[in-house]
Amino acid sequence: MINLESIPEELKSDKSITPFIARALELATVNPVVSYYCKFYVLDHILTNKLHTKSKDIESFTIELLDDTEQIKKSTDDENLHKVLQDKNLSITVVLTFAYKLFNSCLESLNGLTRANKAATIQKFRATLTFLQVLSIFNSEEIEWSKLTGGKADSFAEFDGLNKEKIKVIKYHLSRLIKDEVVYTDEPNDEELEQELEDLTKGELDLDEPEEAQEKEQIDKSEEPTPEKDDLVNLDNFDDDKEKDTNEVSLPGVPHIPPQDSDDDQVKLPGAPTYLPDDDITHINKDSSIHVFPPSPPAKHVPTVRKASASSIHTNVSHAPITKETIKQILNRDDTITQVQKHAKFSISALQFEDFDEAEKQLKQGLELLQILKKQEEHS
Repeated sequence: MINLESIPEELKSDKSITPFIARALELATVNPVVSYYCKFYVLDHILTNKLHTKSKDIESFTIELLDDTEQIKKSTDDENLHKVLQDKNLSITVVLTFAYKLFNSCLESLNGLTRANKAATIQKFRATLTFLQVLSIFNSEEIEWSKLTGGKADSFAEFDGLNKEKIKVIKYHLSRLIKDEVVYTDEPNDEELEQELEDLTKGELDLDEPEEAQEKEQIDKSEEPTPEKDDLVNLDNFDDDKEKDTNEVSLPGVPHIPPQDSDDDQVKLPGAPTYLPDDDITHINKDSSIHVFPPSPPAKHVPTVRKASASSIHTNVSHAPITKETIKQILNRDDTITQVQKHAKFSISALQFEDFDEAEKQLKQGLELLQILKKQEEHS
């Protein structure tokens, strides 16, 4: 009985042998027709390339595989299986239907791709690639190609060309899956990131405006003079003035000059001051309740150092520009590490094609994300 352990060590790394034996074992009971032709593909590959002549182990494996396929084809235990294997048209119809259904399913699975089902999707693509390659062994004149393909191919060469196009499609998407160049449905796309970036930017502007207004209000309050004790207004009679019309403007009254014995027709002007500014006036009004104090020397002006408020400090800090990469980094630390790894892979891939500009670009982007992640780790 053929199994994976039956494969010689020299052939285990051969992509035209091990994957096909694995698929044959998986479909042995589910679809024995496809399983049979997977084994037949391996047998054809060994005999065509004369691999059985390289070592005794490979020769023994080839003989065992040949006996196994012959036994399945000649067996009448399952009449339907026996009938299909004896007819080339029925055989290719079964294999073609199975392979092309998987092909369509693979393309549909890309629309629902997530990181959780990525590994299973890759295995599905690889299996589909194997089954499409199996169709290459049906090079027979017995097959009605026009009927099989609905008039799209009249010969094996034309059919093989159509089939190879599908193989290219599968390989292309499989390569993108492995390189992580695909879009996941459970992650924001470019349009969603643009909208999120716009919302975050708008939110920052709305938050900054109240802080600036609050800072201005604090500055205005700090510049207002603080009233001294002697400057405070007596509010005992303040309630009596509430009923007065606030719209009335009170003007200063005319200076009152008490009548003198002199003529009323003479205009009374204020006389010269009795004391000059330099005279000593400390002896005046000793007995009065109001005391006169000599003017104190002018105090030196000391500039007031005002501490910056928390809001002003906040507004002076320059915000780093928000980009798509930083949004992803904020959302998930593990995703950031994945992005760094992806940029490194892209850089290596670009170097293989000697695209130095793209390699440098990918390295710089990965380094920027790595520096951001490192700073966050240091502050956490």
